[in-house]
Amino acid sequence: MSKLKNVSLSLFFKFLQHKTVEDALVSLIQRATRKPSLSQNYTNPYLDTSNQIQPNNQDRAIFITGRFRSGSTLLWNIFRQIPLFTSYYEPFNERRWFDTAGRGSKVDKTHLGVEDYWTEYNGLANLDKYYDENWISENLFMDSATVLPAMEAYIQELISHAKGMPVLQFNRIDFRLPWLRSHFPSASILHIYRHPRNQFCSCIGTQNTNKDSVVKKFHDGFYLNLWCEDLKKQYPFLAKKITPHPYMRFYYLWKLSYIFGKEYADYSICFETLCQEPETILKETFQALKLTPEIPSKCLELIVQQDQTKWTRFADDQWFSEIEQHCERQLDQYFPVR
Repeated sequence: MSKLKNVSLSLFFKFLQHKTVEDALVSLIQRATRKPSLSQNYTNPYLDTSNQIQPNNQDRAIFITGRFRSGSTLLWNIFRQIPLFTSYYEPFNERRWFDTAGRGSKVDKTHLGVEDYWTEYNGLANLDKYYDENWISENLFMDSATVLPAMEAYIQELISHAKGMPVLQFNRIDFRLPWLRSHFPSASILHIYRHPRNQFCSCIGTQNTNKDSVVKKFHDGFYLNLWCEDLKKQYPFLAKKITPHPYMRFYYLWKLSYIFGKEYADYSICFETLCQEPETILKETFQALKLTPEIPSKCLELIVQQDQTKWTRFADDQWFSEIEQHCERQLDQYFPVR
């Protein structure tokens, strides 16, 4: 009997691990855990509203949003050089910058002028009580009604701890911008984007890879499959069985992120233009944010010209264009025409 039980359990667990079953269960759980359908928050008749107290999250802050390898680290480092700001690097990163024992000492060599990512987090070990590593892989889409008190408290703690104006540079907030805008309405959102072809090549590395070998040799160093797996609930065309090619999935994510940035950000920066006209673009950016800081020369020294033809070593223009135009047709069908 025990053997039969073990076999039955084994078969049942295998059944649960099947992708279609898993997706169905996720959908059922989401429906079961939705908020009650109440229409509004009614006024407390006993509440004294004569003395309105400004909530903490009304403090001014700047949120930088950009995909991986978009130039967002460069933007964070520029703000870091200006005494007016406290600039936090990737708050949701799994290395937990506030954890002095676990964060390690590794720095990406491609991040010019960066010696560490964590100085601003020193003294913030208490963030551990809020941080959830699932933030990097689950609920990557959050609308304005999403309730996630731990994430809100975590961000607010960073804002409150900052000396000067806080700047938080995110690579995992682009599909959560509706939530961020709703919960931190006084903050400014700064969006940076980069040409998708060069950004894709920067993510995968093209030294030993090209269009003919990328499917077999694809190294997912920047969570492409993870993002598509989570976001396919909102955007079904991200499913691997529908969109098997890595660049097609990348382009969909890139374009969706771009749309969110244009929709919710206060100002958008083109990475290529920043590299070509650094002083002009930085001045325009600060003006858009209603700021007038002195820009140290070391900020400009961080910005170097980039090779804009890197993608040509991966594939020709026609190959990229066919994929991009296919994706655009699908997106045109998905989004209503304005």
